[in-house]
Amino acid sequence: MSQQEDDFPPLDFFLWTDEQLAKLPFLELLVLSFDGEAALHPGGVFSTERLFQKLSIDPNDYVLELGCGSAKDLCRLVEKYNCRAIGVDSSDLILKFAKDRVRKMGLSSKITIIKGDVANMNFFNDGQFDIVIAQSVLATIPDKGKTAREVSRVLKSGGHFGDIELIWIDEPDDELVYNVEKRIGSFDRPLKSSEWIGLFKKAGLRETSIFTSNNFGFPTDIFGVIKHNGGFVESMKLLMFMMSRGNRINLTKLTEHIRWMKDSGKIGYGIYVFEKI
Repeated sequence: MSQQEDDFPPLDFFLWTDEQLAKLPFLELLVLSFDGEAALHPGGVFSTERLFQKLSIDPNDYVLELGCGSAKDLCRLVEKYNCRAIGVDSSDLILKFAKDRVRKMGLSSKITIIKGDVANMNFFNDGQFDIVIAQSVLATIPDKGKTAREVSRVLKSGGHFGDIELIWIDEPDDELVYNVEKRIGSFDRPLKSSEWIGLFKKAGLRETSIFTSNNFGFPTDIFGVIKHNGGFVESMKLLMFMMSRGNRINLTKLTEHIRWMKDSGKIGYGIYVFEKI
């Protein structure tokens, strides 16, 4: 977005005008609508917890999250493992959410949030991090190979990369891709699981743990929302957001492509953990 961070209205959804909301990209609109509380990656909180466990994080680790979003997961990771972390995102609005969350949770001494391009992380040194994490990020990046090489570069030897990504489990349907791209503004196609693995290996990483699911990984009903976001209280909070804000921006209409993707039967997700050789 061309606006500077300080030019945004307050993060309170209701203080934005309809004109301002209409200019927001799809992902930023969802973050604003749900106050940064929704899990916006496949598998929800359970895939994130599974990824964290497989990475065996300890307090001495220095962690980088690519596309950190509102920093909800990054804050949870730092609270649980008492490690240091940096979150990178390219959106001024989403970064504002992330910095606000880190400050409110009292984690400013542990977490740094910066703006940057994850395909060109020249602001980081070689071998700077013990762990790099991405959640449904690389599928949206055109040059996935360059991003994978950057991940490998900033990792220490023996460091680990953990990634959650959408996968094609069958050949993509061009009509589906076109409709989703039209709805959300971009949809740089995910890869098949074997292609993700090949991409990471080519960047100098070796696989240590791989889990794939033929389930789409996003909720399309109330029970799915509850499971995806980790519990009844969190889900009721999100449903209240939807009820109070749905009439203003028609969240049901805006997110109907999620059902299109699920109903296609061609999209699943994978949880990948790789080690730098």
